[in-house]
Amino acid sequence: KYIGQLALYLNDCPQVQKRINTLEYTKNSLEKLFKNYYSLSQKDTRFEHKTEKISTEVGITIGISISSIAFGGVSSNNLERANFDSSIDPAFGFFLDAILPRNQGRISIYNELLITSYKVKGEYPINNTRNSSYGLKIGVTSLKMNNMVRYKYPVGKAFIFGNVGVGNGITISETNSMTFENTDFGKALSSTRKHEIGVLVGLGAKYKKYSFEARYESSKGISDFITLSSKTRRVYFMFGYRF
Repeated sequence: KYIGQLALYLNDCPQVQKRINTLEYTKNSLEKLFKNYYSLSQKDTRFEHKTEKISTEVGITIGISISSIAFGGVSSNNLERANFDSSIDPAFGFFLDAILPRNQGRISIYNELLITSYKVKGEYPINNTRNSSYGLKIGVTSLKMNNMVRYKYPVGKAFIFGNVGVGNGITISETNSMTFENTDFGKALSSTRKHEIGVLVGLGAKYKKYSFEARYESSKGISDFITLSSKTRRVYFMFGYRF
């Protein structure tokens, strides 16, 4: 169909007609054909749409994270039997939102450099008694690079959006201890993971230079043992400001 349309529209230039039957249906091929047509027919180009480029928005983001950790499997010091509380901590960083051309700029690649942390406390009973137990402290401070695909939809003068992507965290500092009656028993985990990968999903709203997002993250956590999992879940509430 497009070959027939081009043959009819460009019928006053025989040199171009020879190229139409083998023309690929791509943006670059069509652009080259029309530029060749105007050059050979010595006609002025009436209109040429400029190639759309990726636009960017940069800014800062700040908020809180609520973290929980659950061990499963088998460990030498029975971490899988421990119960841990949740940890509420600040999170802050910078973002670069690369807005893709077309689709009215609704799709973008959202990139974020974030400093986050958590420190959970727990305990597990010795010999199944509640009167004596080991105290545990486990946590990390991480530099995280989050990369997500974002789709936003206009609602009046604002936008609602959804994100999905992955996060990569590098450990900056670590809390890892086990105590009994104020006596230090060393590390709760003898081998820990320094690079953590997580899956991210989020929903939010954007108005002018401001944004708010609720985000969920799930990762493998701190344990580097094959036989001991340390599933870590986080919920973020983040505010953003675009410069």
